[in-house]
Amino acid sequence: MSFADFIESVQIDSIGIKEVIAIVVLFFYDFLWPLCLEELLPMAVDFMGSVLPYLGYIIIGVSLLFVFFGRKLLWLIRFLGFFAAGAVLGLYLLGPIVTDAVDIPEWVVALVTGIIAAVLSKLVYYLFVAIVSGGALFVPLYFGLIPLVDGFTADNWVGSLIVTGVAVIILFVLLKYIEIIGTAMLGGWGIGMVVLVKWWHFETLFSGNFALALLVFSAVVALPGIIVQMKTRKRYV
Repeated sequence: MSFADFIESVQIDSIGIKEVIAIVVLFFYDFLWPLCLEELLPMAVDFMGSVLPYLGYIIIGVSLLFVFFGRKLLWLIRFLGFFAAGAVLGLYLLGPIVTDAVDIPEWVVALVTGIIAAVLSKLVYYLFVAIVSGGALFVPLYFGLIPLVDGFTADNWVGSLIVTGVAVIILFVLLKYIEIIGTAMLGGWGIGMVVLVKWWHFETLFSGNFALALLVFSAVVALPGIIVQMKTRKRYV
């Protein structure tokens, strides 16, 4: 059964967990995967072929934006990404269901779900950071995989939970600075990759160690961007 046929057969008042799972699976295999293979991938290949001669300059331009405006770009990308994802899900997943029950165009459903997803993007981002970072710390703490705290937290979920909670709180206090340094270093890394590969073999100063040369170059390029972002961090969230 295709995604469209299944959507038409589903009654909105009888949707359960099985129907939701089936909708997601059919949406991926019947629509999203063929769309990527048949349309998006050829478009991406053609686009890359047209910009390939200028790719190095494009990477440097985008990387400079990340060096000096990385945190702003991070929030903008997150906002637009959530809006696009919400609009696509609203158009192709919720749209056919809602329009069967209510006489409204599918694009209205897509717009509403996109706006809702964009508005909730900050909350979802924070939840994602808390769950991923907290889980990454809680599991090794609980099973005693971190030797420094093994005697205190091994097989002790309360102790593990307390240590994880404190660590996550500290992470959120420092998150803006982590985002600033991370985005500036990412921009510096992008510029360094182009410069060191195409024009300046900077690694000769480090006995041919390309990774060390790239790290040093990225840090030097990122430093003014970190200073600029630190000075302007109070102007945006």
